[in-house]
Amino acid sequence: MLGRMSVSFSQRSFLGLSAGGFHRIAYLDWGRSHAEHVVVCVHGLSRNSRDFDFLARDLARDCRVICPDVVGRGDSEWLSDKSDYSFSTYLSDAAALIARITAPVAPVSFGTFRARRGAAAGPAQIDWIGTSMGGLIGMLLAAKRGSPIRRLVLNDVGPFISWGSLYRLKGYVSGGGSFGSIAEVEAYLRDACAPFGPLTDEQWRHLAAHSAAMASDGRFHLRYDPAIGDTMRVNAPDPELPLGPNFLAGIDLWSTWAEIRCPTLVLRGADSEVLSRDTLRQMQARRAGVEALELPGIGHAPALMSYDQIAAVREFLLR
Repeated sequence: MLGRMSVSFSQRSFLGLSAGGFHRIAYLDWGRSHAEHVVVCVHGLSRNSRDFDFLARDLARDCRVICPDVVGRGDSEWLSDKSDYSFSTYLSDAAALIARITAPVAPVSFGTFRARRGAAAGPAQIDWIGTSMGGLIGMLLAAKRGSPIRRLVLNDVGPFISWGSLYRLKGYVSGGGSFGSIAEVEAYLRDACAPFGPLTDEQWRHLAAHSAAMASDGRFHLRYDPAIGDTMRVNAPDPELPLGPNFLAGIDLWSTWAEIRCPTLVLRGADSEVLSRDTLRQMQARRAGVEALELPGIGHAPALMSYDQIAAVREFLLR
């Protein structure tokens, strides 16, 4: 398991830009930096890049794996203007990340000698794995003209999310509080994240260790800006999150779904309230090239830590 294996990633960062100014985005870079196959993994609303450690370690045998902390989460900066927590900002940051990881690779220097050849071309395409909010970002990017996304994995999210499901997710964001120890953090996560499905004690400890940090008050606080919960409000329109004809019932991105052309794998927790079975059926009916895997005994969202989940994602991406 991960805790008994050497960790093979680099911690990097870049500057993103929102309407209120620049902010720093942190990300983990797994595997060989010159690998032609690049996979980007993006977490859910209040989670962070370390959720993907188990999956990234496995994929890094064959791919370069990039796991960013979306702004306001993990090691990325918090925004001073909280209204900038929007999909417009998230897509701008994602575009900056994609530009960075697909840039031509500079030739290697050996002392004063440098090969005369030019920089090697970067990868023309990437694969995208998105859990919940990370999947929505992936869908919006994949629907853009000229999108570099080759294959898309959506982890328990689709083009329609009811407002009721969204409000429950936001309730989790505001319900964290502070904790006296990592053991208290773990106990909280075991309850709040029970829908992730059956995890080992090691996996729960891993989530707890990377979900909270000690603050100046000597207590542990969850590693996100509480203001992120204001994202996706019906009374705060976002130009990158169009309101479809069914907006009174929830987030309606069926028009976005229709524009996606890349092969897509959808993972659904069989007990999920976020991605309904009916929405998944419609996703497959409205578009070709959509595969689905329903995972019993799991809600929102599969943790992507178990062998069967990792194997399914790996098989789909390595075709």
